[in-house]
Formats: sequence, structure tokens, C-alpha cells
Amino acid sequence: MLARFKSVLCFGDSITHGLKCAGGVHERYDRNVRWPGVLGNALGPNWEIIEEGHCGRTIDRDDPIKGARQNGSRYLHVCLETHRPFDFVVLFLGTNDLKACYTKSASDIGVSIEKLVIEIKTFIELNKTKAEIVLVSPPLIEENLALYSEKFRGGRRKSQDLSQIYNDIAERQSILFFDAAPVSDAKCSDGIHIDLESHKRIGSLLASMLTSRCLTHCREPQEPG
Repeated sequence: MLARFKSVLCFGDSITHGLKCAGGVHERYDRNVRWPGVLGNALGPNWEIIEEGHCGRTIDRDDPIKGARQNGSRYLHVCLETHRPFDFVVLFLGTNDLKACYTKSASDIGVSIEKLVIEIKTFIELNKTKAEIVLVSPPLIEENLALYSEKFRGGRRKSQDLSQIYNDIAERQSILFFDAAPVSDAKCSDGIHIDLESHKRIGSLLASMLTSRCLTHCREPQEPG
């Protein structure tokens, strides 16, 4: 009997997209070295990795210039419907919400991300699957951001609080939690995006988490239709 494919929906921003650095020519890390690719390679051929990384994506705010298309909450439900059924949703957002223009505190960001978690949980329950959610707390942004110091004014301090806030949400909502801050560095020239080693660590550690969890929590195989 052939092994059943399992799938992981990776819903995030430019870090999930694999952007090298902002501000210049759009350069993206190759598929196999950005964290979703590392995740897929580590999990093996019986896993499908669905990359839904959008540069500039916020949790729930329209961009002042680009508008609604940057708002993750506006696209989330369509994305879930498009890619169902899935075994895991990795929710990796929060960095862009640190921008000064959104005037959000770390607690505000937590309230926003928890609403997305609840929306995903509701979708999973309505579809009667055993899919799991992994909430990822984003990497810390650097203190000195060069071109983006004004755009992310006060962001470093707020980003330091997100790990505990996200962890508390994960416990409250009974979902999985992964803290990307201790295993990644935003050492690109912009101080926001992460290097290849960080992508490698995130992808590898997430693969270990998902492999262990899927032993007992993946959706049941379906009869051929």
C-alpha cells in the first residue's frame, strides 16, 4: 500500500517567502534553502509543502500604500479553502505588524494573531479533520535597521515580547508553539530578514516537531473517491 501524502500549509510573510533583504532588487533564496524547502527536504517525499509567503503581509492591517492585499486576515479563509485538506498550518506572522504606522503594541499583535488562530481552528473543526496549528513567534529584529529605522521605530523592543505572548496564546488555544527568535538572526543588511543558517535551523527543527506530532495527530487516510 502506498504511503499517504501529508501536507503542511506555511502561511507567512517575506521570511516564509524567502526574501534575502528588502530595499533593492527582489532576491529570493532558492527553494531548497528557504525554511519551507528545508522543512520539505527533511520530512521527505511523502509530504507536500504549500508555500504561502507574501512579502509585507500583516496579521490584520491594510498597508498604507499597497492596501488590502497585504492583510493576512483578508486572505486567510480563501487560502484555507484553496489548500484543504491539510495536516498542519504553520502560522508565521507578526514582523510587519511591528511597523510604527500600525501603532500596535506587542499585546495588540497578540490579540490579532489569536483571532487568526481561532479562525483556523474553526475551519478545521467545521471540516472535521485532525489538522494541527503551529504558531511561530518571529525572529527578533535588529536594533539598527539602517534604511528602515523610522519604519520600524520601537519595533525591536516590541519584538522581544512576542515570544512569551505567542507561547501564552498557544497554551490557551491548545496548539503547537515554535519560537523562531532563539534559532535565527536578522543579520541581513536590513536587520529584518534572516540568513541561510537561520532558514536551515527553522526548517529542520519544525520538521522534527511535525514528524513527532504526526505519529498520532495527522488526519485519517481517506478512501479513494
